[in-house]
Amino acid sequence: MKIKFWQKLYLCVLFVFLLFFNGGIFAIVTAQNSKALAQQKENFLTQQEYILQQIVNDMSLVYESRPLGIPLIIRQYGDRYANNGVLMQVKKGEELVYSSIKYEYYDDYIDFPNKYLQNRVSEIAEIEDEKYFIVECNLPNEFAVYGTLIAFPIQSFFDDWNGTILMINVICCTVSAIMAVVLYNLLKALTKPIQSLNEATIRFGKGDMTARIEHITNDEIGHTAKSFNEMADRICTQMQTLENSAQEKQNFINDFSHEMRTPLTAIRGYSQYMQRAKIDGEEYYSTLEIIDRQAYRLQNLSESMLALSISDKEQLDFTDINIPQLINDIGLSFQPKLHKNKVDLEINCNDTLTVKGEISLIESLIANLVDNAINACKADETKENHCVKINSFKSNEKVIVTVEDNGIGMSREAMEKIYMPFYREDKSRSRQNGGAGLGGSIIKKIADVHGATLEYISVHGKGTTATVIFTTL
Repeated sequence: MKIKFWQKLYLCVLFVFLLFFNGGIFAIVTAQNSKALAQQKENFLTQQEYILQQIVNDMSLVYESRPLGIPLIIRQYGDRYANNGVLMQVKKGEELVYSSIKYEYYDDYIDFPNKYLQNRVSEIAEIEDEKYFIVECNLPNEFAVYGTLIAFPIQSFFDDWNGTILMINVICCTVSAIMAVVLYNLLKALTKPIQSLNEATIRFGKGDMTARIEHITNDEIGHTAKSFNEMADRICTQMQTLENSAQEKQNFINDFSHEMRTPLTAIRGYSQYMQRAKIDGEEYYSTLEIIDRQAYRLQNLSESMLALSISDKEQLDFTDINIPQLINDIGLSFQPKLHKNKVDLEINCNDTLTVKGEISLIESLIANLVDNAINACKADETKENHCVKINSFKSNEKVIVTVEDNGIGMSREAMEKIYMPFYREDKSRSRQNGGAGLGGSIIKKIADVHGATLEYISVHGKGTTATVIFTTL
């Protein structure tokens, strides 16, 4: 059987209380009793001195004239005090002169010369089953041959003491029982938060992620309970984050596998068709064009995956990047696509803007935004004049780059899922453009690596403005 902490605490506190309380009570009562006994003895010694002084005075009166009257004097005093319960025994040498005790208490009397008050021998002993305080000494001077023993009754003192002890025992037992009950309930109530903490810890350890401590006190235990709840919340949050991350990775792998399967299937199918079928020149080149388009799609997909992989690395070569020059280079690289899709490009840049970053990633970020803008203009067949505008400027110590188009725009659903890998609002159109649906994910990861912020404003049917805010100047 395991003893709980509060039970151990209860037993320890109860033991200490009983030890000091009962021990203290008995120590105090014993000290008082010893003091009272010492006072009682002192009173008896004073009485003994008085009795012997009376006897010696009377013996001195008859010592010269009637020495045979001494035993009579001793007997008179002995009988008188015997009526009051004080026993006496007197010996002259070996001869018993007088005794109110039924038997001879001692064999050898004590021979103390000089002052007898300084040579008294006293003890507490039983005579006829009663306790007496016995004082022994010799008479002084010429009566030194007389040895005396006077026994004062002290049984009542010990009877009172035994009664007091009994009463103290009853009181101590009663108080101890009450204290045990009170202490039991008190410690059980005080340690209840510890029990709750222990139960919650056990439940949490067994996998119950909802285990929390509800009643929190404003003390050390309460602070511990609060810390436990906060720790449990953090663990649950981290576990949820890990689960979401694992699910996202799994979804990414599934989507990536699906995206790879489509162009590979097309390439293999058309390759087999070219091997087995007899086709003329025009159909031959048409089939090669399809294979080339699917190969380009695979290349685009692999490059996008590589960009995602690079953006996850911690160690990147950050250098000063001239943003206007980079934007102009990107504009030049998109001229064929702009011309093919009949989209105009406007660039408005401040010539002195620089940011710190990895140049190939920053180029990939801006290029993806421009490519998305051109594709959005191409998808909008309701307008004749399409335009993509690239602006860069500095505001509040931050470099801002915007890419604006007047293309088809994005729906609310597309805005919410813009950073989701492989998400495409119009899947058929994206595949025709060779897109893998990874542009949004790439842009977001590159921005995160550089501490940049992305913002999108889009109206479906009117266009989109993408804003990148750099803080690493």
